[in-house]
This record gives sequence, structure tokens and C-alpha cells, in this order.
Amino acid sequence: MFLSPYYVYNLLIMIDKIPIIGIALVMAFIAGKLARYFKIPKVSAYIFTGLILGPSVLNLITHEFAESFHIINEIAFGLILFNIGGEFHKGLLKKVTRLNVKYALNLCFIIFFSVAVLSFGFTYFDANLDVTQRIVLACFLGIIAIAAAPPTTLLVIKELESKGPITQSIMVYLATGTIIAIVGAHALTFFFQDIGMITGGGNAGPLVHAALLIWSVLGSILAGSLLGFLFSVWEQKENNEAELLFASIVVILLGFTVSHYLHLEPLLVSLFMGFAVVNCSPTGKSLHVRIKGMGLSIYALFFLIAGAHIHLQEQYKTVGLVGLVYILSRSVAYLFGARLAAKLSGSPAKVGGAMSLAVLSHGGAAMAITAQLQKNSNDEIFATISTIILSAVFIFELGGPLVLRTVLVKMGEVKVGGLLTGTETGLAFYDLIHNFLTNIGFIKPAEHHQIKTIKLLINRKVFAIEQSAKVKEVINFVDKHTMPIYPVIDKNNAFVGTIDIANLKEVMFDPFRAPLTRAKKLIGSTNYISELSSLQEAADSFNESGQQVLPVIDTSNHKLVGMLSYTDVVVSLKGTGFHDPSTKDTTEEQTASKKDS
Repeated sequence: MFLSPYYVYNLLIMIDKIPIIGIALVMAFIAGKLARYFKIPKVSAYIFTGLILGPSVLNLITHEFAESFHIINEIAFGLILFNIGGEFHKGLLKKVTRLNVKYALNLCFIIFFSVAVLSFGFTYFDANLDVTQRIVLACFLGIIAIAAAPPTTLLVIKELESKGPITQSIMVYLATGTIIAIVGAHALTFFFQDIGMITGGGNAGPLVHAALLIWSVLGSILAGSLLGFLFSVWEQKENNEAELLFASIVVILLGFTVSHYLHLEPLLVSLFMGFAVVNCSPTGKSLHVRIKGMGLSIYALFFLIAGAHIHLQEQYKTVGLVGLVYILSRSVAYLFGARLAAKLSGSPAKVGGAMSLAVLSHGGAAMAITAQLQKNSNDEIFATISTIILSAVFIFELGGPLVLRTVLVKMGEVKVGGLLTGTETGLAFYDLIHNFLTNIGFIKPAEHHQIKTIKLLINRKVFAIEQSAKVKEVINFVDKHTMPIYPVIDKNNAFVGTIDIANLKEVMFDPFRAPLTRAKKLIGSTNYISELSSLQEAADSFNESGQQVLPVIDTSNHKLVGMLSYTDVVVSLKGTGFHDPSTKDTTEEQTASKKDS
């Protein structure tokens, strides 16, 4: 087969990119682990990693390199909007009220008006912009400011498994704000083209543009719903789990293709595709959950590239006053607008207070809209808008997730299971090497009776609950994790004790004690085994405590290491002369029975 020089050239370029992608993903993986340790959202860690690797610091991922991965952005944007649509399943739709929608619409209008007015007012001091450019710039910044970074927000909510009225308000605003921002930017483009304030649009008049706008909205809803229905039909006949993510990417890219040829909005197509899938298929909700989980690797690369798009040195020079005004005006608009929207819609004051900080993140949808604007018109004002939005993304995407996490935790909408993550303590380096040599046959595997310590028997996947957790949070944790014992730790992950389920049952139905009781008061046992214990010492500890499972502790810092089962210890002690005391009574009964017979 003959390979053209052009094909070979592109192949060499892609091969040259592979080492950089490898470095980037390794650093993203490490950043994600560190994010859990420092209790910050992974999104912020991914973006910051991209910033470090990008032109601002190391320049490993150049601007041209990041641009060449636009296909990743399109897949990520499609998955993001698909997931937003999928969140509106039957269960959530039942909970969504007219009040939620009214609040979201009020907030969208307030944000648009506030940001547009403030941006127009303060750009008076920018000598490089005339009145026409100021009006166009202010209106587009106002409409883009509504978009509240669906990917960032959803990833934080998923990571924390947040549920409640504030989370519900956030979800409704994400969908409403995204649709209004996409359609509004499209409408503003047509309007300013018709009156000659920006270039493009050809010879089409206002009526044609109005018809195109209506078609782009209604056609996108129809196309997305139809593709989602067809995907649901296929999913009912396909049982191969490995095909699921591939099929979802295929159908999303198909949506982009249909959008291109039919002049639709690809983001709206993906949104309604997800909505159709989750509501058409009887297994739509679980399907949506699986697709969300499988898309995380694509999100990581997406956020890395988003961070690499930030070039602080250049953007600091070019954005100047306008960029600073946009960041400040958007922050102020959400801070006060969320509270005003609550008053206008009759929503609870706590919703307004929480929403003023919960939806500050600003990235995915805003970046998608600015990219679409530049495709629709080559007017230089859109290059300025793009630079401003990218600069704002740096601020809002790093700080927004942190604030959102704090708000959700403070409002009590996060299960303890979402706050406390499983920690898996690895084996020592020597043990890993020993396991490797054993598995490849260089060392003969040890028989159970040859195992001398408990180190290889420890279950190191540990989930624990913090001692300050409320009874409701403890119940949620117990519902989520089926475990033989429920360890309690302090803020430093030091072991405190294990929860007594009998104590929990006694308190949980008491309307007076339940609100005042914390996990620490539910502790029934403080028994544990040292990680350095021998098998015989572990057996003695089990016999003294009378328990079948005990927590294992690193005695140097009292931190929880894992759990140990008495059964595993007994099996390992077979052939060493060890006698299990628990079998004593049974043996004596059998002997007495034989004598009687």
C-alpha cells in the first residue's frame, strides 16, 4: 500500500505528540490523587496541571498542540451536554418545580443584564474600543456569563454524591443557563449581523435569520431526541459493556455531523440526546450513570487542554481592564443576583445564599460558545471575547469548584461517603517484589501455615466515618457501604473506634437524641490489632475481644490501615498446632453425644 507524504507527515506529528500526552496524563493522575489528599476537586487539579504544562510555565503543551486536539474538546463537550440531559430523569423531573425554573430564569436575566451593563460602563475607559464594539462586547459577555461550567459543576457533584434542594437548583440552572447562553449567543450573532454591527451573515435578512434560529432550536431538540431514542433501541439489544462508551461517543459525533449538515446547534443536540436516552430506556438511568463514569478519562484530558489554553503572560497584556471588569462584574452579579432572584421568584433565602457561590465555575460551555462564535463570524471582536473568556476561565475554574464543594458540604447535601474516600495502603516495597517473584515462579509460594505475620492478610481497602458526623450522615454511610464493622476516625485519620449498630438503632428513632448525637457517641468498641502483630498475637486479640473482624492500626501514628478477618488468621495457622477456641464447645458437645449414644 502506497503512503502519501502528507499521510506520513501527519503520522509522524501524532507520534511526536504521544510522549507529551503520556507525561500530561501521568501528571493529571498524580494531581487527581493529590486533590483527594488536600480535599480539593479534581477539576481544579487537572486545570492547574494543564496550566503548568502549558505556555504559562513549562510550555510542553503549546497553544498549537492544544488546538490540534479539538476533537477531544468536541467529544468532551458532547459527553458533558449528554450527561446534563441525562440528569433530568423521571425521578428528578418529579422533584423539579415551577419555582426552580422561575428562579433559574430570573437569575439568568439578572446575570445577563448586570454583566452587560457593568462591562459597557467600564469599557468607556478603554480607548481601543469604540461605542459599537463596546455594545457588542458587553452583550456577548453578558450572555456568556450565564453559562456556569456544566462539566466542572457536574464532576464536583458526582465526586461528592450531593443530593438536596440546593443541588436540584444547581442542576436546573445548569440546564436552563446552558440553553439560554447557547441560543442567546446565536440570536445576538444574527441580530448584530442584520444591523451591521459585526461582519458575516451574507445577504440573509432578519426573517431568514429568525427562521434559522427557530430551526436551530426546534431541529436540535428533534434531532437529539431521535438519536437518543435510536441509541436506546440499540442499547436494549446490546449486552457488551465494552461497547457502551464507544457507542455513546459514536452517537455524539453523529450528532455533530447531523448538526453540521442540517445547521443545528450540536450542543443542544447532545443535551436532548441524553434527556431522551435516560427517559426512553427502562434502564436509562443506570445507563447514564455508567456512561458518566466511563467519560472521566476524557474529561481529564479535556481539562488538561483547557488549562493549557491559558497563557498568563500574553493574556495579562492583551485583556487588561476589560478582562478584569468581566471577572469582577460576573462575580458581583452572581453574589447579589442569586439573592435577588430568590426574592423575585419566592424561593427560600438559603437557596439564594448558596447559589450566589455554587455556580461561579465558568469553563466548558463558555469555551464552546466562544469557539462557535468564531466559526460563525471572523469579526475581530470575537477574538477579544475569546481571550477574555479564557482569562476568566483560569480564575473561575480554579476557585469555583472549591467554593462549590464548601457550599454543598455546608448545606448538608453531601453524604459522609462522598466526603470520606476509601484509602488503600499499599504493601512495602519488599513485599511487592516478593509477590512479583512468587507470581512468576522464582519463589515458591508460601503455604498458609508458613505465613508468620498478618501483613499479607490485611484488607487494605478502608472506608471510615469521621467522628463528628451526624446520625443522618452515619445512616447514609451505612446504607452505602456494606461492611462487617464501621470504623470511626478523627480529622487526622487516626482510629477512634467502631460503631455499634445497636447504639445507632437506639438513637436513630429518637427525635430528641438523634439531632444532637455524633458518630463518636455511637462507638461500641475500641479494640484493634497492630499492623506488626504476628498471627498468634492476632488470634489472641480476636479471642479476647470476641469479634470476627478487627481494624488494623499503624501504632506509630494510630492511623487506620485496614481490616483483618479472624477466619483468615485461623486458616493461616492451620498445621502449626493452633487450636481454635471457638470450636471447643462444639467438639465437647459431639464427644458427650457419642458417650450418651
